[in-house]
Amino acid sequence: MLKVINKVASPLINLLPENNRLERIWTLAKVDFKKRYYDSSLGMVWALMNPLLRLAVYTLAFAFIRSSPFENFHIYLFSALLCWMFFSELTNKALKALRGKRYLIENIQFNWLDIFYSLTISTLFGFMFNLIAYFVIGIISGVYPTLYALWLPILVLNVCITGLGFSLILATVSIFLKDIEHLWSVCILAGFWTAPIFFMLEDIEKNYPILLYLHPVTPIMINLRNATFYHQPLDMEFFAWGWLYAIIVLGIGFFLFKKGKPYAIERM
Repeated sequence: MLKVINKVASPLINLLPENNRLERIWTLAKVDFKKRYYDSSLGMVWALMNPLLRLAVYTLAFAFIRSSPFENFHIYLFSALLCWMFFSELTNKALKALRGKRYLIENIQFNWLDIFYSLTISTLFGFMFNLIAYFVIGIISGVYPTLYALWLPILVLNVCITGLGFSLILATVSIFLKDIEHLWSVCILAGFWTAPIFFMLEDIEKNYPILLYLHPVTPIMINLRNATFYHQPLDMEFFAWGWLYAIIVLGIGFFLFKKGKPYAIERM
């Protein structure tokens, strides 16, 4: 998969001047992705096994033991897990990004934001593996993609921008408060159980409707399900809110990172 992506993107990157910023971001993203998977015993196989094993555990717990509320409940779960795994992985990596790339920050003059752009891209590589697995399992289960799936690139971009915004905020806070990693792990756990991953959207909407707007990934989950599971038009209210949320969070992230950057070296 990475080779395919590289073959598509590399010619476009090569058209740009040498040593340009986009080429540097692309290289950092590839290195980060390879380091995660190529250094393991299973290698790239783990990129596919990881989401499938999670799905198997959740399906066993919530479909067989608890009894499945409807047919293809495992696809219902997977559609939301796609977004949540991307968001949680990206934000967790961002917490350690500045310390992990300290050797670059101290020795090379470049835009620090490129670290987070490359992290987003490398995490997106993994998301693409998950997405392929999702469609393969869906087809096997009789859930075939329709034209509504053409909305996917926009929804993926939405979750990328949302994740990038939170990444910048968390990385900035981590400069001054190292314990933010422990606090964020609790937030990730809370976010996992308050999103419409296992529970029906109608139940959350009826009992805790505010969660649909406070949760950063819920609007995207809802529309990704509409596009790929329910095969129906997007909910434009959630679509608009998802993008507004992403833009606001990204703006806050840029602002805080700019303010906190001067203190990063001395505090890391």
